[in-house]
Amino acid sequence: MVSFSPALVYLLVSMVLFGVAALSLPLSPVISILATLLPILGFLNAYIHPSLLRVAHAPTSSRLRRLAPLVLQTLQALLTTILATLLFEGIIPSPALNCVLENDWMRMYRNHDDTRIRRIQDMMNCCGFNSVKDRAYPFRSGPGSQCAEMFGRTEACRKPWTAALRSSSGADFAVAIAVGLLQVIGLLLMRDGASWWTAWRTAGRDDTRDAGRESRRPLLPAVPEVEEESVETVPRSYGSTPGEDAGPRGEQSPMNERAAWED
Repeated sequence: MVSFSPALVYLLVSMVLFGVAALSLPLSPVISILATLLPILGFLNAYIHPSLLRVAHAPTSSRLRRLAPLVLQTLQALLTTILATLLFEGIIPSPALNCVLENDWMRMYRNHDDTRIRRIQDMMNCCGFNSVKDRAYPFRSGPGSQCAEMFGRTEACRKPWTAALRSSSGADFAVAIAVGLLQVIGLLLMRDGASWWTAWRTAGRDDTRDAGRESRRPLLPAVPEVEEESVETVPRSYGSTPGEDAGPRGEQSPMNERAAWED
């Protein structure tokens, strides 16, 4: 059974951040993919970091293995910084953001990307970009073919789409900042050999081993065996009776010595 540990919190927070980034509206396909993958990459980097440290500290490690932990942590920090900068530009209102949205809508219209344009119009309950008739879906012209006439919508998609993308950029920006903070906290906790992370990774195996040892213990305590004292028999001298006390081994008693002198 896995006990509560900082590593478990790290895993749960990474999963939550992944869900938030995956549900956000894409400011651009590349930024959206990077924001979604960043929590996963951060978790994997933290998971293998203790093993890389042990290999790097080995006396026989090569220069590449010694630099591997530093290189991976530096790459994650650079990716987090660049992504957070791009997402912050999508939060604040600026002419650059308006230009990006204008070009994006024009590209969808020229490519007849009716799936994406219709998804935006249905999500925001709007039609067109600058007006309800500006490059709206459906693309065909004719009586009753306009988006506003078909769905009864009166608002263009520029303002609600901009607001939604700014909100989505704010959520992804928060994800990037959270991943950066997790990286810093993880490095601080793992600076002394990564005991907190490796203990969580091996907790299940240690519990299984302990349970196996407990099952192999005898039900009753072992009773120590009492060694029997060996009784030394003292040889009796010739002519002595059982009631007579014999002297030390190899010596005669005083009565036997007297009898010997009289003889």
